[in-house]
Amino acid sequence: MNCSRALRRAGALFAYFSDRVFVRLAASIAIAVTAIAGASPVQARTYKTIYSFPMATGTNFYGPQTGLFIDQKSGAIYGTASDGGSGAGGVVFSLTPPKAPSILWTITKLYDFGNASDDGKAPAGRLVGLAGDTLIGTTIDGPGLVYRLSPPVAPNTMWTETLLHVNGCCGDPVSPYDGVLYDVKGLAGTRGAYYGVTNQGGTSSNCYGGCGAVYMLSRVSKAWKLTIIHSFAGSKQGWTPTYTVEMDNKGVLYGEAGNGGPDGMGLIYSLTPPVPPKTGWTYAILHNFTLSNGEGHPISPLLFYKGELYGSSSIGYVGGPGGTLFKLTPPVAPKKAWTKTNLYTFTGSNGDGPNGKLLVDKSGALWGTTFSGGAKNCGTVYKMSPPAGSKKTWTYTLIHSFNDKPDGCNPTNYGLATDASGKIYGATNSGGAKGNGSIFMIVP
Repeated sequence: MNCSRALRRAGALFAYFSDRVFVRLAASIAIAVTAIAGASPVQARTYKTIYSFPMATGTNFYGPQTGLFIDQKSGAIYGTASDGGSGAGGVVFSLTPPKAPSILWTITKLYDFGNASDDGKAPAGRLVGLAGDTLIGTTIDGPGLVYRLSPPVAPNTMWTETLLHVNGCCGDPVSPYDGVLYDVKGLAGTRGAYYGVTNQGGTSSNCYGGCGAVYMLSRVSKAWKLTIIHSFAGSKQGWTPTYTVEMDNKGVLYGEAGNGGPDGMGLIYSLTPPVPPKTGWTYAILHNFTLSNGEGHPISPLLFYKGELYGSSSIGYVGGPGGTLFKLTPPVAPKKAWTKTNLYTFTGSNGDGPNGKLLVDKSGALWGTTFSGGAKNCGTVYKMSPPAGSKKTWTYTLIHSFNDKPDGCNPTNYGLATDASGKIYGATNSGGAKGNGSIFMIVP
């Protein structure tokens, strides 16, 4: 079984266990605690599907598995579709805004994967956009790779792919997941380096195929060099990281392992860059998800915002299986432990399985998606407003409940994006007019 393909295609949220099979998370925990944050189930009237992916025939591409990148000047949207194309390995595409009198967005295929033996397949995760319209991303399948796409020199031709790293064997991390983080300022010590995670590989033999790793790609003598900065050891030390890292203003990396810890329910970790003459990064566990607290399996990329970490887990509390939103607050001396606070619990009707990196708007509110739940069990878009005045709790607002056709179903695991005007965009893996996914826009 191709586990990485199972993760991105299956119609549910998954945890990656030691037998390397993805299974539906059980909704079995019921612990009574006080619920926080009220709900305001108001449907937005400003939701619009701007593109529906076509049928799976010929060289059509479909099934977006992407974190969208938006050019803030032109408003063009860049993303990936995990299936189809001329090489049957998925594509990278752009979606440009309509020009009057047209009301239709224009989709353009920029690159086809799978046409060569050393090319990857199934592009997924966030895209990084650099100066000159260059795009950086990762593919899960094929050999698995980190790639760079450059715009064509001649008009009406495909973009040019450069392989920054092709994942191999023998301790090399494999199955790169969720794109990369670009350290443009060199906060972690290496200017222009990329950081990412793989859910297999690494140096540990405690997991079949490796427990996963965090890696750095840096430019050395005109070539790209991959360095494993941490190999997960399994068991209480965690395994199978599935979303790439966040970085604070000191170069510290933060991430999550979907499994591991005392109860095997996952953990949140940090990696502190070395201070010369030391060369090794320092790994620390900031929080273990435990059954005793009704927690289970972190399932979204972390957001680092104003010194705190925000994310979600797949098993909730208050008897609800829908998952929780949480934040982690760093310790204040003399305390040494980070403090976890649950912001909201999903119960199904208001969403199930919060996924995707949270997006912060200008007011400080958090926007996110759930994979399923809602009116048709196709997922939701929601907004969490921070406490105001004398309030101490966050306020939940249901923005949109997906209906499968024609608007979409199952928002992708990589979050929302915003343009310069504040409009919010996202993608669904399925649903839409043809059942193969959609790109949507919300005007707040």
